[in-house]
Amino acid sequence: MSDAPPRPSPLFERIDLPNGIPLFVRPSRRFKTVVIKLHLHHALGDDATETALVPFVLRRGCRRQPSFRRIVQFLEGLYGASLSVDVLKLGERQILSFRLDVLGDRYLPRRERNVARALAFLERLVAHPVRAHGAFPAVAVAREQENLRRIIASLYDDKAEYAAQRCREVMCAEEPFRLYEYGRLERIAAITPAGLAAHHRRLLAEAPLDLYVSGDVNPARLARAAGEVFDFKRRATATLPATSPDRPVERERTVIEESDVEQGKLVMGYRTYTPAAHPDYYPLLFLNGLLGGFAHSRLFRVFREQEGLAYSAGSALERTKGLLEVEAGIAPADFERAAASVRRQVEELAAGRIDDQEMAWSLSAFEDAIRGMPDSPAGEIAVHVEQRLAGREESYEESLARARAVTKEEVARAAGRLRLDTVYFLRPRGGGRGSTRG
Repeated sequence: MSDAPPRPSPLFERIDLPNGIPLFVRPSRRFKTVVIKLHLHHALGDDATETALVPFVLRRGCRRQPSFRRIVQFLEGLYGASLSVDVLKLGERQILSFRLDVLGDRYLPRRERNVARALAFLERLVAHPVRAHGAFPAVAVAREQENLRRIIASLYDDKAEYAAQRCREVMCAEEPFRLYEYGRLERIAAITPAGLAAHHRRLLAEAPLDLYVSGDVNPARLARAAGEVFDFKRRATATLPATSPDRPVERERTVIEESDVEQGKLVMGYRTYTPAAHPDYYPLLFLNGLLGGFAHSRLFRVFREQEGLAYSAGSALERTKGLLEVEAGIAPADFERAAASVRRQVEELAAGRIDDQEMAWSLSAFEDAIRGMPDSPAGEIAVHVEQRLAGREESYEESLARARAVTKEEVARAAGRLRLDTVYFLRPRGGGRGSTRG
């Protein structure tokens, strides 16, 4: 008999429904509200715009609730349930997300089957949309096409996010990750109600789906209720291409573009070569925290406060794709100095010049983040989806133990694997100059 301690429970219990859709359940009495999320996974590709339009058209009507007004009335009858849809990008997957927040049965008169009714509605919304002669209603498609135009156009108005997206497009020019999760403006006009309905049918039949429920529920009863309503026929689930995090950096690229901005937007894209399954994955998380992920990071203390090079600065990991992005708002005249400073901070981390106080601050920040996760059911779901796709499902206890075991030497090793791929700078037209706050 093994003397190894029992493995801590995973965040979610998995139950496969009769038609193969995996149900992930997180029973909890912390909140009166039950969060239900259905994800539909699709490979990022040339049809990203069509795929992004689907959930917004679906929310306009389904069998029994054939209009947006009828849907609102139905949700009011579920004791004020709320519905939201969105499009996410995780690695090189485009994920359609449908979310319902409903009051748990325990807190209702006679313990009505509120959650089961919500599941049935979600199935109708996704699998039984309003159609006319096999096509989506033309008016609904036209309205959501205009809404999608506004969403995509708004990216240009948010200059920081626009610069980050442009850096990804340059950095991953030959990879699906370059694509924006909402697609491209020029593709919208060509989408037809019949073509979009056909695309929806293909997605429903073949795309990987997963259903998440977090809240005060009984897993066995929930699985029976979900299995009764999520019973539509599915063909063999499509196998999506794996996200590749290991593309070599053949040459460092610098791209400078101009726009109607007053402040320069600097984005530096690194490849980490440290996927979630790598032994140095947690040291990579610490590296990001030390560089720019936390308030005590070097981009804040040194780059911004001491050197006065930025109005704002930070770093973030795209963990599934294996990228690290440094973003900063700088005076246009400071571009070269700022880029050199970021390089220097990374080089110092790779050389192991890390003090104990930095490590202690980072560990404390990680512990606070991990302990706070149960306060957000939707956040827990997002974490678990990312863990599954990365092939690294862990309990909170395991995450804390791994974080506490990280050493400075391991952080330096992870920093040493970073390769700067692309430096992108969005500056004012005419190369305007400005001053940086000290």
